[in-house]
Amino acid sequence: MQTNETSHCDQSDNPAECCLRFKPKGWDDQWLHVANRFFVPEKSRSLMHISINMGPVFDRAFGVIMQSQAHDDEHAMLLSRDLPAWFVEHLLAVTKHVPGPKKVQLKCKFAAKTMPSWSPRLNHEMPAFPKALV
Repeated sequence: MQTNETSHCDQSDNPAECCLRFKPKGWDDQWLHVANRFFVPEKSRSLMHISINMGPVFDRAFGVIMQSQAHDDEHAMLLSRDLPAWFVEHLLAVTKHVPGPKKVQLKCKFAAKTMPSWSPRLNHEMPAFPKALV
């Protein structure tokens, strides 16, 4: 993938009216390159790694992003990571300045591996994955 780009997402394929249907084509065994891209950080609460307030957190964040006309429909990017079992950090990519005190700028690479669902294989396949792409 090109720097700061993602595989194409069909914005109309949204059966749950909250999240686009994930299609692994274009993502599996790829590198995602991020260079000087800005993100709005948010945190949601979780209970043993299961989010309990992601909806209101995303509604608030997307409201500000949409009002600022900073959403990238073509190359939308949301990065999430579990911190402890009680919080999840989310980074929502933006195309320009968004009002508010918090912003993060990233320059990094991510390895993408798609699987039909979580599997114990993940722990064994991911450490070898980046070496296979280099």
